[in-house]
Amino acid sequence: MAVATTADAQVLIGEQSGFGSEASTYYKMPFTAESINFVSDTVVSEEITSDRAIKDVIRVATGAEGDINFELQYHTAIDLILEGALGNDYSTNTLTEGTTTKFYSIEKNFKIGGANQQMTFMDMAVGSLSIEAEIGSLIAGTAGFLGGTVKETGGNPAFDTDSPSSASSATSSAIFSSADTTTLFKLGDANGGSPTTQTNVQAFSFAIDNGLRQQRAIGDKNIVGIGLGRFNVTGSMTMHFHSIIEMNKFLSDDAREMELHLTDGTRGYIFKFPQVKYTSAEVVAGSVDEDIVVEFELQMLEGTAGHTLEVTRDPS
Repeated sequence: MAVATTADAQVLIGEQSGFGSEASTYYKMPFTAESINFVSDTVVSEEITSDRAIKDVIRVATGAEGDINFELQYHTAIDLILEGALGNDYSTNTLTEGTTTKFYSIEKNFKIGGANQQMTFMDMAVGSLSIEAEIGSLIAGTAGFLGGTVKETGGNPAFDTDSPSSASSATSSAIFSSADTTTLFKLGDANGGSPTTQTNVQAFSFAIDNGLRQQRAIGDKNIVGIGLGRFNVTGSMTMHFHSIIEMNKFLSDDAREMELHLTDGTRGYIFKFPQVKYTSAEVVAGSVDEDIVVEFELQMLEGTAGHTLEVTRDPS
């Protein structure tokens, strides 16, 4: 019996020109796992029958949702996800948050006995994005998608046996590692306070939540749009406790500026947060024979330049 395996699975992603229009250009997505799936809401009939049977179950709403996990690298497909997460387009090589809901087509391809089995999800919006840097690890990312519908075959959502869509050539780099000397974390006073490289950070992560909501209307099981909520960015940071500076910043409720620099030496990204507040901090002696660390929870805020996050890419 032929069984599909992950060894020849692939995911393609492309930006749509608008809601309801499949992408015309796709790129292969570098990924480590995915959970994009069709979802269906149903209602069970309450009709009373004389034989104790359930009369019917009716599908009342459909959509799609799930995550794509990846190892962060400079890549055209990841650039699309960054634009979707921030709701904006790059201006030259700089990206800040905007107010546009961007829609994507995501195509999953599996093979059974050498034959392609394809499902295409349309009208997918990036609801969340998280990036994690931790000692001894590759830089990991997770993009969460919401909304959408499945491309129909014969009038119904379906897998089909078409060949994978043609993938356009993507610009890419090596995978970023937290152990590489080109990976830097910088910290300083809020809003342009000349942040300096920190050598005592064990972990840093941030997560974007766009507060997406599905929009529906009578007469249609599919969504008719996706609403965009607030651009909420939170994070966490773990540092060796070798200085009281950051704990005192927490105690005095002072904002900070933070930057994460990631590159393979040629291509890369800088994630800059101009105004960050520590919402909690913990420094304790937990047990014997341990280094003491400080664990911070973070809330990223709009800086004086009018944005919460600035992504600078180096595609050279």
